[in-house]
Amino acid sequence: MTSKMGLFQDVKKLEDEEKMKKLGSLDVLALTITETNCGEPEIEFITSWTDYPIGQMYLTKDCSDEKSGKGNYWKSGFIEVWGLGDGWMIWVDSDPI
Repeated sequence: MTSKMGLFQDVKKLEDEEKMKKLGSLDVLALTITETNCGEPEIEFITSWTDYPIGQMYLTKDCSDEKSGKGNYWKSGFIEVWGLGDGWMIWVDSDPI
């Protein structure tokens, strides 16, 4: 998937059938993989499992553990962040713009 870095990818059109089935089973419709400013991966997901459009949801490998510590949570305006540990976090931008 990293060969398609920065490109919007429809899950139903992925070349890797195993990944397509796994993401499909999680109701992920599309994704985009980019790089954070420190070179770590960031994946934007579009899902079908929310009751309302939440904007963008990201799985990010953070450059530091400051925000990504397991159990950490913080909110600022339309942004919510959940720390998953080991430098990983999920953050959601629910701004409708």
